[in-house]
Amino acid sequence: MDLATFVKKIKRRTQLGSLTITTDQVTQDIIDAINDIRFKMWRAWAWDWSVEQINSGNGVAVAANSSEFTLDSNSGQLLVLFIRSQSYLLKPISLHYYLMWKKTKDDEAGTPTHYIRFGRDSSNNLKYKLWKTSNSAVTLDGWAKKRLTEYTVASISSNTEIEFFPEEVQDILLDGVEAIMNKVKGDMVNWKILFEEFKGNVQFLIGEEQRAKPDEMPTLKYPRWLILSRRQRGSGTTVT
Repeated sequence: MDLATFVKKIKRRTQLGSLTITTDQVTQDIIDAINDIRFKMWRAWAWDWSVEQINSGNGVAVAANSSEFTLDSNSGQLLVLFIRSQSYLLKPISLHYYLMWKKTKDDEAGTPTHYIRFGRDSSNNLKYKLWKTSNSAVTLDGWAKKRLTEYTVASISSNTEIEFFPEEVQDILLDGVEAIMNKVKGDMVNWKILFEEFKGNVQFLIGEEQRAKPDEMPTLKYPRWLILSRRQRGSGTTVT
C-alpha cells in the first residue's frame, strides 16, 4: 500500500477531510498520526522484518587502542554485537554500572568482552564504547533494527510506499491511526475502543513471534505501554 492510499482510507473511515485535497490540516494530522503509530510499533518488538546487519553488512572497524564507535544512520537499536571471526557475543553493560566502575578504576586494554551504550553522536547515530579497550584492530559485526524515517505531506505525492511494515500488518497501522484521528475530532469512545484493539493486535503479533522462537533463546521484554495496558485491563480500568 502506498501512502496516498493509506491517507485516503483513513479519511473514508473517519469522514474527515477531502480525498482530493492533501494541503489541509486534516492531512497533516493523519501524517502525524501515521508517524506516531509507526514508532509505537517499531519500539514494541524486534520484528523479523526489521532486522538488518549493521552498516549494511560491512561491519565497524575499531582501531587498536581505541574503544569508541558509532553505527550508521540506518541502525536504530542494536540487538547483537560480536567481533568478526570470534564465536562469542559481546555483552551490554549499563552506562550507570560503567560510570560507577570508572570511579575507582581505569579502562583496561585487552580483548573486548562488553559494550556500553553512549547515546548519539553529532549526526544522531548510535554511539558505543567497547570494554576492554581493544589492543589490536578489530572489526565488529552485528544486527540491529532498521530506523524509521518520518513521513511528510510531500511524501504523499511521491508515491511513497508504506516501508518497513509488510502488507500483512498494515491493517494494524490503519486501526492505530484511525484511533488517533478519532481522538483528534473529539470522539473519545471510538478512540479508546480502536486504540485498545490496536494494542491487542500488537500483543498478538508479539505472541506469535515468541512462539516461533526456541524456548532456550532469550526474549525481549514487552514495551512499557503494553505492560501497563495489560495490568489496567485486568483491574477493570481504561487506558487512554
